[in-house]
Amino acid sequence: TLASLFDFSTVTGSSVISAYAPLYSSRFFGLFAIAIIDGLAKAVLIGFVIAAFINALMALDLRSRIGILGTRNATNKIIIAGYSQLAERLVHELLKRKMHFVIIEKSQEKADMLADAGYPVVIGDMTKDETYESIRIAHAKAIVLASDNEYTNLLGVITVHHRYPELRIITKASLESTATKMHRAGAELCIVPEVLAGIDMGLNILKAMAK
Repeated sequence: TLASLFDFSTVTGSSVISAYAPLYSSRFFGLFAIAIIDGLAKAVLIGFVIAAFINALMALDLRSRIGILGTRNATNKIIIAGYSQLAERLVHELLKRKMHFVIIEKSQEKADMLADAGYPVVIGDMTKDETYESIRIAHAKAIVLASDNEYTNLLGVITVHHRYPELRIITKASLESTATKMHRAGAELCIVPEVLAGIDMGLNILKAMAK
């Protein structure tokens, strides 16, 4: 590539430079300088073209688009909206069972991390209809709203239940009072991690005391 960029024939129109400019003559050094400048200009131009192409690919967000294409047609998939500690444990369990799933995450940083880990992830807002339409939620088996924000989960329940009333909705809640509101909004199951952790701890204590 460098040889073609700095080729004297592109400047002189002939591959035999010695016939036009004797070696080491003033005309030779003039043509040599012109060839160097011409080659550098071409190299810079090619660099700009490559940089523009790379920027265009980055703007397309190919990883997110590939994640959408790979999961939108999968049947019986589980949709996980909002990546949290609860979602992380669920993902590990789904991987063990070899079940299809797709993660919806609003944070670009988290989405990049999940994509780097090889998880199918789509950047979007769980409270927006267009987010679910892009992954064909009608083909899903269930949706788990696992955000750490209760208000976001509640809005997600309302959004999904309004458009897809037959879809099973599982959501995370921090308070039992909020869980009641989510049930009324259309959630089939509300998980309060603190309550479950307390029950599990109590069972472990009883087992230890019984030994």
